[in-house]
Amino acid sequence: MAGIIDAMSLVDLFNQLLGAHPQEIITAGQVVKAMILNCLGFFSAALYLFEKFFERIATEHLLGEGIQPEDLNDDPLGRVLDKLYDGHLEKLSK
Repeated sequence: MAGIIDAMSLVDLFNQLLGAHPQEIITAGQVVKAMILNCLGFFSAALYLFEKFFERIATEHLLGEGIQPEDLNDDPLGRVLDKLYDGHLEKLSK
């Protein structure tokens, strides 16, 4: 599935749509990709446990060089979900 996400350039699309913060280690697009992969792993847990899912898989290979499971904590996930809730998803349908 990671390959399909890459072929569709979803990471770049979400990065353009949601922007980036210079202090963030992981981009918004990478967070969205991680959320998709997490859902496909049928792992349902509280947001603060999200990074535990990625401790068992090759995070750098799937999400990008330098990305570690601890980078997928509730802070970047919450920021991306807030941006999506604030209406940025509607821009995708146009």
